[in-house]
Amino acid sequence: MTPYEFLSHTADIRVAITAENWGKLLQSATALLRSLVVGDSPAHSNESRTIRLQHEETDELFFHFLREVLYLYDSERLVPVDLEIVDVSPHYIHVTLHVDRFDSARHDAEPEVKAVTRHGFTVTRSVGGWRAEVVFDV
Repeated sequence: MTPYEFLSHTADIRVAITAENWGKLLQSATALLRSLVVGDSPAHSNESRTIRLQHEETDELFFHFLREVLYLYDSERLVPVDLEIVDVSPHYIHVTLHVDRFDSARHDAEPEVKAVTRHGFTVTRSVGGWRAEVVFDV
């Protein structure tokens, strides 16, 4: 089962991401972002970046994580490939993001994702795990 589902939205990209635990939610979000920036193009990890974030509010922490991964793509053209969990909690993220440098010969650039928006942004925890709903401005 795909860990994310595209939802109906009039102009932007709206997605629901589900996972059984917090770490898998982060990994699923990484897979989603990869799909949003290069679609199904092959990507192979040849570099990595450490991401450490902390916030008292879980939804804000997740929001900042998404922004950080998107920023790495926008600023350094680093395509997210995989996420290695070092230490995470609903208030702290320490991960290694494995990336591939964008190469137009290997990657198909998707329509530009301009930003993660706060419109309709939610992160909830339930007995079954985690669910986030995100709208990306394109």
